[in-house]
Amino acid sequence: AITARAAHPCYGYPYTDDLLKGTVAAHYKKVYGVDVPEEWIVWVPSVIPGVAAAMEMTGGSFMYSVPMYDHIRRLYAETGMTVVEVPMQRDENYRFTLDIPAMEAALTPDVKMLILCNPHNPVGRVFSHEELLELYAFCEKHDLLVISDEIHCEFALEVPHTPFFAVSEAAAQHSVTVSSAGKICNIPGLPMGFAIIPNAELHKKF
Repeated sequence: AITARAAHPCYGYPYTDDLLKGTVAAHYKKVYGVDVPEEWIVWVPSVIPGVAAAMEMTGGSFMYSVPMYDHIRRLYAETGMTVVEVPMQRDENYRFTLDIPAMEAALTPDVKMLILCNPHNPVGRVFSHEELLELYAFCEKHDLLVISDEIHCEFALEVPHTPFFAVSEAAAQHSVTVSSAGKICNIPGLPMGFAIIPNAELHKKF
């Protein structure tokens, strides 16, 4: 399909239609067994611009756990926002986990959102449903929007990936999940991604 499109002489601005949203929705149903109504989907240029747009929509400061993907660590400069970095913890087998007590201790009144990378880049963790529930409880307690970068979602080999919006109905209403076919289909040269935003008010604002 890419070769056929490239053979066409007109390289104008592209457009999308409803068939493409249906493709994304059908994929999530097939791979993860979750329903994604097409009205939840918003197109973005790629994942990081989608994350940045959600940040700018929310305002305030943001938090994430380190180590963290380097471009996410540069978002403070690109958005002009203040970041709170919280180290992950490791067990005796060097397995990284989120340190919720440390996140509680580091939280400031200005923090309005938490950026999650799941599966995590660079440590490779696929967070379990139970870990994500615990993380959402922390975010609910402090009224934080969860912005979940899930571009590596189908590299989960040992445990199943759980999309953040599928953690619970409440989590769905307080989250923006951003993903793309760029990594899983090895097509990062075709910059396109999508945000899944179940909350209608957040969707409209985004």
